Amino acid sequence: MNNDIALQQATSHPPTQYKANSPSARHIARWLLSGLVILLGTPYKALSDPLFYGISEDISDIPTVSSSKREEDLFKSPLSTSVVTAEQIKQAGILSVPEALKLVPGVIVREQTNGQFEVHIRGLENVPTGGGTDTLSNRLSLVMIDNRTVYNYFDGGLFWETLPVGIDDISRIEIIRGAASALYGPNAVNGVIHIITKRAQDKSAVSVNLTTGSHDTQIAHIAAEQPIGDARIRISGFVNQRDRYQSTYYSYSQEEYVPLALIPTTNSRFPDPDEAQDLHAVTVAVNNDPLELLAYDLSYSHQDSRVQKVHLGSRATPLTFNDSTTDAINAKVRYGDLELRASHEWGEQKTLDYTDFTYNLAVSQASAEYQFRLPKWIIRPGISYENIAYEGSFIGGKQTIKDVGYLLRTEYFPAKDYRLIVALRLDDYNVPDEKYFSYQVLGTYQLRHDTLLRAALQTANRSPFMLDSFVNLKYTLPSNPSIRLDYLGDEEAELVTTTTYELGLRHQFNFNNWIDLELFRSELNDFTEFVDHDTVFDGSQFVTTSQLEMLPTKAQQTGITASWNYEELTWDMSLFMTTQKTHVDNQYVDSAAPLVLFNTDNKGTPDYYGGVNLNWHPVKRWSLNANAYYMSSHRFIIRPQGTKNFASAVYANFTLSHTFNKAINGFVSVKNLSNKNDSQYFYTDSIEPLYAIGVSLKWSE
Repeated sequence: MNNDIALQQATSHPPTQYKANSPSARHIARWLLSGLVILLGTPYKALSDPLFYGISEDISDIPTVSSSKREEDLFKSPLSTSVVTAEQIKQAGILSVPEALKLVPGVIVREQTNGQFEVHIRGLENVPTGGGTDTLSNRLSLVMIDNRTVYNYFDGGLFWETLPVGIDDISRIEIIRGAASALYGPNAVNGVIHIITKRAQDKSAVSVNLTTGSHDTQIAHIAAEQPIGDARIRISGFVNQRDRYQSTYYSYSQEEYVPLALIPTTNSRFPDPDEAQDLHAVTVAVNNDPLELLAYDLSYSHQDSRVQKVHLGSRATPLTFNDSTTDAINAKVRYGDLELRASHEWGEQKTLDYTDFTYNLAVSQASAEYQFRLPKWIIRPGISYENIAYEGSFIGGKQTIKDVGYLLRTEYFPAKDYRLIVALRLDDYNVPDEKYFSYQVLGTYQLRHDTLLRAALQTANRSPFMLDSFVNLKYTLPSNPSIRLDYLGDEEAELVTTTTYELGLRHQFNFNNWIDLELFRSELNDFTEFVDHDTVFDGSQFVTTSQLEMLPTKAQQTGITASWNYEELTWDMSLFMTTQKTHVDNQYVDSAAPLVLFNTDNKGTPDYYGGVNLNWHPVKRWSLNANAYYMSSHRFIIRPQGTKNFASAVYANFTLSHTFNKAINGFVSVKNLSNKNDSQYFYTDSIEPLYAIGVSLKWSE
């Protein structure tokens, strides 16, 4: 089944055949099954809501699209895959997309200030150690909304606050761990986060969700759905406003948190020091029945945001104010086995009082794929195109990166319990003028009906960035005109590449008890860095040149992720943990030429991280969720700003929910209860408890 059908089916119908529309019917069904099992003399096997690799008799009730670009059971997914559903998000009192990823194995989530996060799949932050603050950004994971890539091509990473998606717009989030460029293109180096949004149903409906909390947290979301002839339309809008946990800033020169007045900076850079986020967004989506021969899905979104976050390597304090206004359209059409998609995003982003970091963007994407079905084969060729244009003074005006991708995915079923998948992709860039080849070789073996073994060999590459390719800046210090700093990029610099090896095991002990294990090793090559050369006198100024250069640095990461899920009639629990080590060959002492190199273990990624999520339904209409997230001690080294050590910490959240009737339900939450009152990022805000209360109102035919 193609991915558009899977998308619509997953959003239009409950993910498991046992789930009834009313809570009472669901409990009755569970008790009937319990009685039947007892009569048969077998151990009780509970039903419950799906989590990660699904539940029920074969752990396979949640469809996943991302892992194979067609609907299939999570239990049979050939990749390291997890899913978070809308219901799990609601149960946990989640308020944003990054926060929802704390429920997922193998994902590192750090909060900078109230509602501002940085997310990494399997880490590899601060590699090489001692680079700029951009080494903390998530440059190695690809994020998509309904198959549309969302990425910051200026200097890499992702601005989570610019996603025009409220938490109540989400149908589910699919997460793939491991290199996946052969399937989804550049930047899927460590994995993919695919946000799949809701679509209108066959009946008219209106929903309103309101949340208020401490630190002036105010979130409002409204959505309306209406069928019009053969089409269905959904309109949604939301506002997310929050204040910081504190009003002081960390001063690099004073090495402590101080009031803004004590930091040498202009007031225009920080118009409201208390503000953390102010986001407004709207989305309109139109689609028809996905089972039609000609099926379509069209959407438009707009967002306008102002946030404080870590964006550039400021020498005064880590946080900066950043404004973003973007619009995007996304169109998907399927005719039989032919799938077409096109999207365009445009807008402006800027860092306040840093005129060089103001730029316009226009990103166009298009793809076409066709699926051939044979008795033992599925063959899916395709082609994709990206035209990425940014315009700003820092990169010398308007610059364009183009990529034509040629892809071929094949699945072969030699026998009932065996499956072999080979995916190939060739990316042809204009910058650098070089072709990059990526591949996936995946194999699964159904050892028994309750046990799946899998193995994977995958490669991926990062995309070019505007900053690395095109920067040509000559900066004279205002305080000393005799000193000039030159920053020179390199259009032909090689791109970071990775090779990932994986072994996996999924096993169901019984109906309500199952585990998932994944052993992985990733090897990254072709790092680049701006290397400082000796200062020279050009007749009027002392000039220091920083030139982007290839490094001999290589990184190897080895780890294992384990998740265990257990369910009973009135409660369910998931427990997951990752342990990993990162080693760096040819790490440099500093970025001054000539580089002094050595080998070392990297401590930017915690050696251990994971969490637990528990849902308890003690009585009808009441639900209690408790979840905790843990990171072991680790360390960031950023030159010249300094070093930040993080102690091991656990952050716990509790949410109590109550369903008043079919139209009204509410919740109260307390978040960030911890034994550590410290920052989770590089000298950002100390994370404090947050208290929230919310209500959901729904009307439908």
